[in-house]
Amino acid sequence: MKKLFLVAVFVTAVVGNIFSQEHLTKGYIDSLIAVTIEASGTITGNLKEVFNSSATVALTADSCRNIVHTNADADAIEFDLPAGAYGLCTGFFDGAGGAMTLDPNGSEYIVVNGVSAGAGTSVVSDGTRGRYIVLLGRPGYWEALPSSGWE
Repeated sequence: MKKLFLVAVFVTAVVGNIFSQEHLTKGYIDSLIAVTIEASGTITGNLKEVFNSSATVALTADSCRNIVHTNADADAIEFDLPAGAYGLCTGFFDGAGGAMTLDPNGSEYIVVNGVSAGAGTSVVSDGTRGRYIVLLGRPGYWEALPSSGWE
């Protein structure tokens, strides 16, 4: 007799995959991320990475779902964020050096290290190559996971 087992997987934050329990329970995992559960129980996957070199990048909700935005040149880049919402999870990586600015939508705010920069206030990296930040969208704001080189 064969038995069927239902396994529930709850992930709160996986570095390298950037998805949350909400993504699994609310069905936000899409074709941009391939998730494999190996026999050992290890979960592996891939993110889409977008290389940016424009001075200003206007992001949409779709470009903030499991995508890492990389500064591809040593120039400063401003990323204009869409309205925060559940299911949005995006990362930013400084691959070449140059300050990266994250500008919230309208009166929204970004929380970094437990502190809000204030309504409509941007957060800026220190411009050092290798800095990173991961943002989770929430209604009305963005919450940063632990980051490196952002204020």
